Amino acid sequence: MKDWFDKWIDFLIRRYWLFLLLGIVVVGWSTPKTIKLYKNISTDLISLLPDHYPAVQEVHKIRDKFEDGTHLAITLEGKDSRQIESWLKSLAQYLEKNSSLVDHVDTKKGGYDFFYNHKLLFVDLEDLQVGKERLDREIQKKKLGGLFVELGQPEDEEFYYADLELKYREKAEDGASSPFFRNKNKTLYTMYVYAKGTDTSLGYNKKFFEQVNQYTQQWQADLKENKPIALYFMGKAKSRVDEYNTLIHDLKIAGIVSTSAILLLLIVYFKSIIAPILIFIPLLIGLVGAFGVSSFFVDKLNIITAFLYSILSGLGVENGIHFVSRYNFDRSHGSKMEEALKDVMFKTGRSIGFSVAAVAAIFLSLIINDFRGFSQFGLIAGIGLLCVYLSYLLFFAPTVILFEKLKCLSKWRAPLFSKTELKKSLPVTFLLWGGVLLTLFSLGVGLTQEIFEYDFSRLKARIPESIVAKAKNRETVDKLVGPGTVLIHGNQEAKILKEVIRKKLKEDKDSPTIESFISYFDLVPEDQKEKLSTLKEIEKILQDKTLKLVPKEKLKDLDRFKDALRETTPIEPGEVPEVVIKAFRGAKGEGEFAYIQPKREMSLDDGRNAMRFLEDVGEIKTPTKTFYTVSDPLIFAKVLKTMMQDAPKAIGLAILIILVLLWLDQRRLKKVWVMVLPILLGEIWLLGFLFLFGWKLDFYSMVIVPTIMGMSIDNCIHIYHRYEEAGKGSIVKVISTAGLTCAVASTTNALGFLGLVFANHGGLASLGRVAILGLVTTLLSTVVFFPAMLAYLEKKKVNEA
Repeated sequence: MKDWFDKWIDFLIRRYWLFLLLGIVVVGWSTPKTIKLYKNISTDLISLLPDHYPAVQEVHKIRDKFEDGTHLAITLEGKDSRQIESWLKSLAQYLEKNSSLVDHVDTKKGGYDFFYNHKLLFVDLEDLQVGKERLDREIQKKKLGGLFVELGQPEDEEFYYADLELKYREKAEDGASSPFFRNKNKTLYTMYVYAKGTDTSLGYNKKFFEQVNQYTQQWQADLKENKPIALYFMGKAKSRVDEYNTLIHDLKIAGIVSTSAILLLLIVYFKSIIAPILIFIPLLIGLVGAFGVSSFFVDKLNIITAFLYSILSGLGVENGIHFVSRYNFDRSHGSKMEEALKDVMFKTGRSIGFSVAAVAAIFLSLIINDFRGFSQFGLIAGIGLLCVYLSYLLFFAPTVILFEKLKCLSKWRAPLFSKTELKKSLPVTFLLWGGVLLTLFSLGVGLTQEIFEYDFSRLKARIPESIVAKAKNRETVDKLVGPGTVLIHGNQEAKILKEVIRKKLKEDKDSPTIESFISYFDLVPEDQKEKLSTLKEIEKILQDKTLKLVPKEKLKDLDRFKDALRETTPIEPGEVPEVVIKAFRGAKGEGEFAYIQPKREMSLDDGRNAMRFLEDVGEIKTPTKTFYTVSDPLIFAKVLKTMMQDAPKAIGLAILIILVLLWLDQRRLKKVWVMVLPILLGEIWLLGFLFLFGWKLDFYSMVIVPTIMGMSIDNCIHIYHRYEEAGKGSIVKVISTAGLTCAVASTTNALGFLGLVFANHGGLASLGRVAILGLVTTLLSTVVFFPAMLAYLEKKKVNEA
């Protein structure tokens, strides 16, 4: 094999320019593919789930059936409600008249009059009958006083119209108190601006938002006096633009911070500017090539994999450090260029190859997971490590030869700390007991503390302007939690589904998640005759003069009920507005929609609530068919659930691969367990340090947990090999040499994640923090605790002998 390497290096030296041209070709071929990937980043959580999931397929069906384009929500703030309503009308007309991209503007709730005029017919017949019985019982109590005797189970609940009002509001319509989208104080009103066509691309969203924003500013300028206090933009178009702009901003910051930090470390460590250039040229070729190769397997990046170029920079630069360090050492000790390159490629290249293969294997093992945060991350990272390593094999030597010929490598200096050697002995007992106590503390934290972040609102992009706009917009919407959508086909399926939901509502009394159910076929209730009959009976009961004896507040409530009874009329089949029909049938295709409203007080930003709702309605099995309910919170819950199912598998497989690789390296199980223990301890210590810093794991940062083990295996291999080579009593020397190299390598790995810490996106910032902290804890466990453990085992063996 040595002869083959010698011939290879001889060929590289003679034809170095050919390989430099090949590097240019690789960059030229890969760059367009890489740019295409980065122009097609998906911020949609659905992209983190595999396409074969029935729920994912159902999401695409429903989205396609709605055939929705894009839209904006504009919230106007003022002091006088009449003035704001006038502004709404004026701005709507201005946009519809002047904007070439605006299809129409809604300033009022679609179908408001329809639902308001028939509100009591959207209350379940059973609830109406219960209300009638309570009202009748209340009157009898007033009439008979102490003589009233209640047969059966006594019921303390009184009748309140507000209870029925809440039921029809939740079921049929987003707050029937006003036809406008407004807050209770009538100081905030929202209008919805819909774009022409069905184009939802980033470019169209950006163009639509910019044009509407421009015309809105012109409209404000024309007002001159009596202008709104403020206008706030929300909606799909604004969200898409903000998400992408924030992501690109974070990508730039991550790239600049990580690259600058790595470059600075290399300059300081090598005391040279040329050495980092020798490292970065093959690194950049390998990175661009990696994304070019990855484009054959993935057509778009998700929000996690978009940052892999920064992460791979930190991981890949480790190869360059070893290559340059060895070449630097040989040349500074008098070796000729040819001899030094052969030494680098054969000895260093081969040893690094094992480490790269080990880490790449752990990354690639993530492919088997359904959670694409694991699988796609593992695929691209594994390909990236292999491509970067191959790039160093192909392009490091030609780059060095070019710089040698340009006389740029005339001076060789020993790297920083290369001559440093620890003089004191290792405090073995202190370090071992410290490790034991830290392990016990960390295990206690893991078993007793909540170390996972379920609050999804903390994991989103932090854009101050959007946070304010969202808060203002929410005040104008009665329902803060959107319903889950189910695609049904025909009235029979609607009845089956409705019956299942009713059964769940009756059975789940401890932790209910469902508020109500309504389908397309409930728009003209089949039992409206029975409901109208019940309402007439209630109307007769309300004529009883005894009701004058009830308290004033209760009397006001009953007067509102009487008004509602008078306003309620039968629903005619052709009376349902087109806008309501579209909401329940979509724009095209077969089938209708049913909506399952979650509990009003339940925040679905909390992953635990979202998963409870998913458990109840995500997959509804009936004797004839399985229905799938979808919504953004349910997609979040599904992603969370999939990640939690895959995480133990990913971590377990990573441990198994590490065991296999260490066994291949050592061929003795005792040595394998000695080497794997520090890696596992480093992961356990991560839990303790997360608790001390007040941080938590989440479904973004969980991606990095199994891969931290892969990144720390190098440390154990280098330190143990160096210990076996140096012999007994060499622990201090091992730390001074191999330990220092491992510290520098781990630092460059950590710097690859440093840029993420400054991301506006909460989830990505968390990923960066956890990765750096995990690399620090595994560095402590492998470079500090591991040598102490080896010293203890050595001493124990001597004492036993």
